[in-house]
Amino acid sequence: MKKLYKRRPGRPRKRRFIESDPKVSQFSPRGRPGRPDEALLGLDEFEAIRLAHYKGLSQADAARSMNISQQTFSRTVKRAQKAIADAIVNGKTLYIQNKPLGRVYSLQDGDMPARPAFQKLMADSKKYLDADNETE
Repeated sequence: MKKLYKRRPGRPRKRRFIESDPKVSQFSPRGRPGRPDEALLGLDEFEAIRLAHYKGLSQADAARSMNISQQTFSRTVKRAQKAIADAIVNGKTLYIQNKPLGRVYSLQDGDMPARPAFQKLMADSKKYLDADNETE
C-alpha cells in the first residue's frame, strides 16, 4: 500500500479531532476480474465526509468539530470527494486509512463535542491563574 502523506517541512500540523475509527476499512468493486487498483482515503478525509455529507453539518461547524479552519476543511472534503470519485469511476478498491500516517489525530467520545484548541488553552490558563491566586 502506498504512503498517504509525505512529510513536508514548514508549519507543524494541527491536531485534528476524529469522533471514532471507521467501522469498515475498505470497499471493493464487484464484477471486476483481477486485483483492481487502489484509492486511498485518509482518516481526516473520512471524518470530513462523515460530518459534511452524512451528518449534514455546515463547513464552519464541521471544521470547528475537527479543530481545523474552514478553509482546511474545504480542501480536505475536496480531496476526499476526488478519492471517492476516482474509486467509483475507475473501479478501484477504496481503502480507508485506520492508522495515522503523518498527521496528528485525537479520538474523542461521541457524547463530548470537540473543543477548539484556543478554548482549551483559555480554560487551562484560567485554571492556572485560579491556582496561583489560591496560594497567595
